[in-house]
Amino acid sequence: LLEIYQANNLMLYFGISISGIAIVLFALSRFALGKNYSPCYDQRKPKNITSSGLYKYVRHPIYSSNIFLLIGTFMISGSYLMLVNIFILSFFYTISAYREEKYLITNFNYYNGYSKKTGMFLPKYRK
Repeated sequence: LLEIYQANNLMLYFGISISGIAIVLFALSRFALGKNYSPCYDQRKPKNITSSGLYKYVRHPIYSSNIFLLIGTFMISGSYLMLVNIFILSFFYTISAYREEKYLITNFNYYNGYSKKTGMFLPKYRK
């Protein structure tokens, strides 16, 4: 697989572009959260729901940006290990997102309505 990537600069540049976009999405998501930001390993309970910025369209844009960064890195490197990493982390991010949402639905009455309007990791298609 590495030979294909070495002969194809388009994949390299596309991977760099996706990684750059992912970093920008992460930064925008992080700043929108403000004091509600909590890394995955720090289970700090939010005081309110953030529904502005990227959170107007996606409920977990930080997880999405991390997955996009992994995809971009895979495209840059062509490493099978990165591909395995994408699947493993996507699985754990999905579990973490469902756990967070269970807490948020229980503690914030309006979260259920918010979750119906927004996508979990990608924006919902609206007609």
